This record gives sequence, C-alpha cells and structure tokens, in this order.
Amino acid sequence: MSRKIVLFYATCQGRMLLDCLNDSEEFGSLYHAVDCIHNYELISNHRSFLTYLDFLDNLKKADLFIYQPLRDEFKDNATSHLLSYLKPEAKSISIPYAWNSSFWPLMKSDPTDISDRSLATRTGESFVNAIVLKKLRNQGMSTDDILAAYDNHEIDFNYAARFARNMRILSFKEQQTDVKIVDYITSNHKNIKLFTEPSHPTYHLLFHMANQILNMLGLQPIQYDGTLSERYYLSTRPGRPYDITAKRAFEFGFDIDTDSHLYYRKLIEEYLTGKP
Repeated sequence: MSRKIVLFYATCQGRMLLDCLNDSEEFGSLYHAVDCIHNYELISNHRSFLTYLDFLDNLKKADLFIYQPLRDEFKDNATSHLLSYLKPEAKSISIPYAWNSSFWPLMKSDPTDISDRSLATRTGESFVNAIVLKKLRNQGMSTDDILAAYDNHEIDFNYAARFARNMRILSFKEQQTDVKIVDYITSNHKNIKLFTEPSHPTYHLLFHMANQILNMLGLQPIQYDGTLSERYYLSTRPGRPYDITAKRAFEFGFDIDTDSHLYYRKLIEEYLTGKP
C-alpha cells in the first residue's frame, strides 16, 4: 500500500515538526512528506504559491496538509485560499507559530525573528526591550552607571509583564489552530528550555505539538528524551544565551549559558553608545 502524501506550509518550524513526526514508525509507514514550503520565503520574494507548479501539484495531491494560518491579506498565499485546492477527502491540521521574546533581557535582530509577526517586512536590525535602558538614561544614569547596575543584577527587565503579554498574543492566535501550546509553555517554561530564539522553539515544545497531530491521526504518541541527533533541523544552532537575570526572574530550573553576562553587557553598551 502506498503511503499518504503530507505537505507542510509554515515557517522553518514546519520542517522541525517533521523531524518529530519522523520519529514515529507508525507515521513513517503511513505518510510521506513531499515538501516543507516556507511561507515567509514566498512573502519576502513577492511570489505566489500558485506560480510554483510543483507546490500546487503537491497541494492538490496531499492527503494531509499541515499549516500555520496565513491571513487573507496575503491573497494567493493565504491559507483560506490554498485550502480550497485540497481534494475533498484530504485532512488539514493547523499549527500555531510558536514564538516568545520574553526570556532574554535585550535583543538585537531583524523584526521577523524577534516578534510574533513572522511575515513582517524586513527593515534591518533593531533592539527589543530597549525601553528599559532608555528609562534609566532618562533618569540621568550614565553608561557606566547602567553597566554597573547590570553587573550587580539591579536592572528590572520586565520579564513577567513581557511573558504575560506574549502569552496573551499566543492565546488569541491559538484560537484558530488545531494544535495548542499555551498551556504547555505556561506549565513547563520554568523547568524546560523551550526556546533557543524567539522564533525557534526547542524540540521539547515541537514534540508536544507532534503528539497532538499523531493523536488527531489516531496514532500513538512518541517520547522525547531531550537528546538531539544530527538529522534534526537546526539541531546545532546554539541560539541566544539565557541570562542570570532571566534565571532569577523566572526561577529557571535548567542551566543557563556561561558567557551570557559578557554577551548582554556588550549589547547594552552598544545600545547606549551606538557603537557595536
């Protein structure tokens, strides 16, 4: 019996999710993923999904379509439009865009990597949560004063408020997806490292998502022991370091990065002086 065709349409998280599903022998015996199409590449290159004949052909043949919802403003690339090309007996499963920017004191990156707007226009690097430093500067503190305050762990980076805001955004967006992650993040973020970057969840969270998909397909869940093999997508990417200030604020039960203090001290100094 031939295997059923699976098509992914998401950010790189779709490719990472496939890693997890491929750990299920049941899934692998029944399904074959023909492609993991990156929605953000279509948007950033101003291309239509429908102009790629192999994309459209795979969509029409798909028995299972796993996707992150894409709004109607994206026209031909919008998922409401693409769903109309599926054959009547095909199954579709929507997944959330897993994102959280609250676990780091300060970040500098492209807006597509550090916000919930995975398809935002790329406008160059910018700082996130710099308002904390701006307020200190407005209070009359010098660069040396602020760096000394950071050295002494005296700066409030608003971790709790930022985490709550991130969860509210994700909860709202999760209302339109079949797969849910908010409860898992809320229950496990203190004891398990769930993100290496704001837009890159760890495989702990991805396996949680994969098991929900397996359940929807009537298949057995899989266990993840926390180890990574080289076949995993982005398995060797270290991500942003977690800082001692975050560990204290969230009461993390896992080890943080040893070089985080120097990393964020330099980043704070760069923001305050404008010199990288």
